[in-house]
Amino acid sequence: MQWVTMDDRTHTPEGLDHRRRPRCRWRTAGAGLVIVAATLAAYVPAMRSGYIWDDDQYLTENPLVQTPAGLRAIWELHYDGDARRLRIHTPQYYPLVYSSFWVEYRLWGLAPFGYHLVNVLLHALSALLVWRIGRRVGIPAPWFVAAVFALHPVQVESVAWITERKNVLSGVFYLLALAALLRFLEGRQAGAWWYVAGLVCFCAALLSKTVTCSLPVVLVLLLVYRRRRVGWRVWAALTPLFVVGVCAGLLTAYLERTHVGAGGAEFSLPLWQRTLLVAPRAFLFYAGKIAWPHPLIFIYPRWQIDPETWTAYLPLAGCVLVAAVAWLGRRRWGWGPLLLLAFSAVTLAPALGFFNVYPHRFSWVADHFQYLGCLGFIVLYTSAAAWLLRAWARHRAAARVCRRVAGAVVLVALGVRSHDHARSFADARRLWEDTLAANPHAWIASLNLGILASREGDYARAAEYFEQTARTPGARAEAYSSWGTALQRIHRTEGAVVKYREAIEADPLRSKGWGELGAALARLGHLDEAISALRKATQLEPDWITPWLNLGAIYASPARFDPSEAERCLRRAISISPLAVEPRLVYADLLGKLGRWAEAVRQYRTIERERPDAFRAGGRLAEALVRCGQWREALRRCRAGLETDPTNLRYAHTLARILATCPDAALRDGREAVTLARRLARQRPRDPLVLDTLACAYAELGEYDRAMRAAERAIEIARKRGDAALAARLQKHLDRFAARQPWHGETP
Repeated sequence: MQWVTMDDRTHTPEGLDHRRRPRCRWRTAGAGLVIVAATLAAYVPAMRSGYIWDDDQYLTENPLVQTPAGLRAIWELHYDGDARRLRIHTPQYYPLVYSSFWVEYRLWGLAPFGYHLVNVLLHALSALLVWRIGRRVGIPAPWFVAAVFALHPVQVESVAWITERKNVLSGVFYLLALAALLRFLEGRQAGAWWYVAGLVCFCAALLSKTVTCSLPVVLVLLLVYRRRRVGWRVWAALTPLFVVGVCAGLLTAYLERTHVGAGGAEFSLPLWQRTLLVAPRAFLFYAGKIAWPHPLIFIYPRWQIDPETWTAYLPLAGCVLVAAVAWLGRRRWGWGPLLLLAFSAVTLAPALGFFNVYPHRFSWVADHFQYLGCLGFIVLYTSAAAWLLRAWARHRAAARVCRRVAGAVVLVALGVRSHDHARSFADARRLWEDTLAANPHAWIASLNLGILASREGDYARAAEYFEQTARTPGARAEAYSSWGTALQRIHRTEGAVVKYREAIEADPLRSKGWGELGAALARLGHLDEAISALRKATQLEPDWITPWLNLGAIYASPARFDPSEAERCLRRAISISPLAVEPRLVYADLLGKLGRWAEAVRQYRTIERERPDAFRAGGRLAEALVRCGQWREALRRCRAGLETDPTNLRYAHTLARILATCPDAALRDGREAVTLARRLARQRPRDPLVLDTLACAYAELGEYDRAMRAAERAIEIARKRGDAALAARLQKHLDRFAARQPWHGETP
């Protein structure tokens, strides 16, 4: 069978007709610019959008992206002997995606426009590559196929969602690898460097998203379509690709199960049901969405699989029927339809339900799953439409006009639909409201709307959304957990504990519920129960940093002071997330309590170097430097810190302390110390350390009566708080002031 293109030139499976006139370069460039311009126009609303769902984990709240030292951690993949499993520091092991965010953060910070623009441009580049490869392999109407790929509304989810940089970046590398390897395998005076380039691009695609592991199989299908011999040379060249692809796929499946959380009751469906009931229905769903992209929903309804009903097997029968028709009609239509269906099936296979993928918890299908897999359907539908139009129109000129008019109408309709659908991604609230309106059973939408309402201070509306979410049996734990967090935002910790207990009752194996319960109990002072709940959380999920941090903080507190246990828990938290600030701060504070000030200084310096945005470390470092006797550097840091943040009380207190008590007379300034200390005392009148600093400042000026009165108030407050050790140290200062002597040197 001869494929018919939109411009009435013919292609055979052997390639382009040799009689075809070569296009002028300017015409080719103009056609490419049309695709790019149309793509940019269709995605104008997307480029004006903000951040949505997982963008916080991937970008806006990801310290690996926002710190210089994070680039190394992005690529780390190591074995954790304590947990006995592989560990990564990112939500998923797609290091090229996070590296691209790391670079862009240094260019335009967290302004969303830049990230959206890069996504759109990468998508347009993929469309151009589709056009280039389509011309090479001889598919019908390659430019039209590329334009449909660029403008089809099912692609909006992959392009308008910043987190799905995975799709658009891996798509570019996938298509580059496909072009290079196809050229090498066809053996048309192609050097080995084409193979090397293709292999490198394939590895880059896998490091962006491992769904691209199907590339070797796609190459075999293309060679069959091109009627090339698949001999030993081809298999030898493809073997490394198969090995790398399988290893990458297995790694992702392992991390999805152990790190991402693709496990539990939602993923307990037997493999035979996934194969016979889920996969065929998902395949037909994706084929149907390309033919008729309505409705488009961010979270589609999750099908209830009932193997005892005969209707559950209808999608399987439909897939078998389609495959049989394509097989039996191969003599009339050629191998094209069958191979195109095989291409889509192979490319979509990782997302058809065979493997645990976290989004399957909410729905078995998603638009972004078929970013590359839709190409088979697009080529098939385009070819079929061109064939039908040619058969309907008797005259060649009429057929050409009909195809061009029909093609223009289709592209305009797709572009308008994409433009309209991209509006749903304007922000998180618009996205979840549109999702809930189209799919009232999307509990993740009502849950996130409740979280947004609680953050905005509208607790009543948040409670309504959480109650709505809790009606879904599989979502009760999530609903009660988020409900408890909302109660804590309005300082109703007792009510939060009740909700956390309900979350645990709904799902006793959910580590987050135990961790949140432990943190809430610790705030209420029920430390024994808190420790028990937090330990349960660490057993259920050893790689969750929060319970380890909270355990370390409890054991570092005076009420349960256990230095060895606190150090063990905090070191564990630091190993889980080396760039997280809070564990290192708590650990450095613990070292200070133990008198290991040199080690504390090293910890604070590490935080300052790796997380320069962590301002809290600067003031603590200055205090630690004072403890180590490095007065001059501490003084310099305090003055610099107050210039940057004049309201920072920690810098002000440390500076006042240095000016009043430094052994070096050249650094002391009693008058400035008194001014700073008085201001601090007005802001923190019940802080014994501030009052002691005020007393030391008065003593430096020789006003010992005032110094004694301030020191007596400090000692009284320390005794009322039950801190006898601090009261004893402050008494030494009072004795010095009573002897009409200032206090220089050691600080309390």
